[in-house]
Amino acid sequence: MKSILFAAFCLFMMVSCQNASKPASTGSNAPATAAAAIHFDNKTDLSCGMEVTPEFTDSCHYKGKVYGFCSESCKETFLGDPEKYLSGK
Repeated sequence: MKSILFAAFCLFMMVSCQNASKPASTGSNAPATAAAAIHFDNKTDLSCGMEVTPEFTDSCHYKGKVYGFCSESCKETFLGDPEKYLSGK
């Protein structure tokens, strides 16, 4: 009996894991990943000038806005003196 329950549990876990890896179909215009749904308040990386895309995962919140960065080092540079980068000086 225990082996039947264990086998049923394993089967359930395999099926649920397969379904979890498939993206939800919410329409043709839906982003492919959760990261694609993030809106950054900057068009370019404030530290290096690289164009910010939805795939960027390094970000920070500063004064109610979300800023995206191409790397952790660019984010850390920005956080060292945010006002310098936001003022453009």
